[in-house]
Amino acid sequence: MPGFALAQASDQSRCLGARPENFARPQADSARSADRPAVSALSPTPNWVLDELIQLAFDCNPGLRAARAGARAATASITTARTIANPDVEVLPSRFRPRPGAQPLGGAGTITGVSQRLENPALRGARIGAARAGAEVAGFELSASEQGLAAAVRVRFFDLLRRQEELGAARDDRALVEQIRARINVSVEQGESPRFDLLRADAEVAIAQRQEARARSRVAEGRALLRQIIGPALGEGFSARGDYFAKLAPPDSAALHAAVVRINPELRRAIAEEQRAERIVALERSQRWPSVSFRLSNEREPEQNIVRAGVALALPIWDRRSGPIREAIAQLERRRAEAEQRRFELARAVEVAWQQYRSALDGVALLEGAALEDASAAVRVAEAAYRAGERGILELLDARRQLRAVRSELISAQFDLYVALAELDRLAATAVPTLPADAP
Repeated sequence: MPGFALAQASDQSRCLGARPENFARPQADSARSADRPAVSALSPTPNWVLDELIQLAFDCNPGLRAARAGARAATASITTARTIANPDVEVLPSRFRPRPGAQPLGGAGTITGVSQRLENPALRGARIGAARAGAEVAGFELSASEQGLAAAVRVRFFDLLRRQEELGAARDDRALVEQIRARINVSVEQGESPRFDLLRADAEVAIAQRQEARARSRVAEGRALLRQIIGPALGEGFSARGDYFAKLAPPDSAALHAAVVRINPELRRAIAEEQRAERIVALERSQRWPSVSFRLSNEREPEQNIVRAGVALALPIWDRRSGPIREAIAQLERRRAEAEQRRFELARAVEVAWQQYRSALDGVALLEGAALEDASAAVRVAEAAYRAGERGILELLDARRQLRAVRSELISAQFDLYVALAELDRLAATAVPTLPADAP
């Protein structure tokens, strides 16, 4: 199970004062990540990459640590199922007291007995099989928890990157508007432009400043949301580091469906639940057989020493386990139906997530192409016309607003792409298989 491979002893130490340089960074998928420089230990603001945050979440998330403890407890139940019952030992000393007038015959007597229950091999095997199936279920539950946590960290990481991109765009807009306002102020002072243009520029500067302040607040909110998932070990005042506009290859639909059917932990957990229900049915049926106990006793009396040996049978005459057996069979039917339902739900979830990814990929390609280029060209033309006196401030500001809207749409579309990719990663329980860059 992937959860058992994580070192348990170092979790608490890593969660105290965690910084990016304290974590071993797993190799990222080549289709989506590139080598990045290490973070300086003297950096006042830690810059976390995605792999470091996922590793930190695996080490420090309280819910995942609880899932690991549950998996270890389920594994220990196998040892419990293999345990042989302890023998019962009886020592009954007695005191001899003759009747009045009778001749004493000797001292006191003692009865010593040993009883050992001999377990039915079929019952023992069924119990061990049920425990092993339960351990498999717990392992798959742990894997599902890990994949869900990794997907949540991915979404919040790219959400923070998106908010940082929005803050950067807001800062650029504010700086450009301030530059435009400065040029207009010079023109107004020289009498080349009306004072109305300066008033419009002041209003645009105020709007840009408010948007920058709002974007800064959204970045702080994104940090809080990411810290809520990982835990207090993430600290305060950090930032996300990565290429937000990285080129992503389209997923391979056939390989994706195959990966979901083969290794999805939720589906495998449902199948393991079905197998455990089968073991429990066998366990309940095996308990209908008589249980055998071997007994050996030694009774010492003043005149004789008696040794007895034999077996004791617990006959299931009145309790034939009919109720528990029917209950176990009903649970088996339920688990089979749930496994079939889970297969159907996963197939539909993969199809929906795949379509969302392709749609977001097409949207990003469209916005990165003609839309962004046209908006940027419109701004350049408006700026040149404004300098030449052919256009007024209104045309320039409108062109700037159009470019800002297109860029905002591009940032949102890129985030939708990462959200769909994170869902595909969670469903496939691995890096999503992708097609070559030149594939249709």
